[in-house]
Amino acid sequence: MTAQETETFTLNLMDQWGLTDRHWKFGWNNRKSALGLCRMRDRIIELSTYFWPAISEEQQKDTIRHEIAHALDFEQRGYSDHGPKWKLLAMRVGAKPVACVTLNVEEKDIQPSKYILICPNGHRFPSHRLQKRR
Repeated sequence: MTAQETETFTLNLMDQWGLTDRHWKFGWNNRKSALGLCRMRDRIIELSTYFWPAISEEQQKDTIRHEIAHALDFEQRGYSDHGPKWKLLAMRVGAKPVACVTLNVEEKDIQPSKYILICPNGHRFPSHRLQKRR
């Protein structure tokens, strides 16, 4: 999906789930450590401009739904994690109920990175900074 298609798709889903009525917004960021981010206190769902062009449309839509599940979870409980309640919401929204995903991208599709970070589940993420804490 193009950036405009992504924004339209996300805003439509946010509207469908009642998040726009609760003053949630959509935005882009330059993060190199995550596909998406739900900034709960600011009520913003953000997507990474760094990874977005390199991932499949299926992964894009799943990421959007994943972050919407976090927003809905926050609205219900005042916080969100990847626990059982979030997993139920993720499935209702249509997202895979998993905390992180393996990126199926070619190195040529994204900017080269100095470091490769590996999460406890074995997923690899390019990084321009060395992570100081786990």
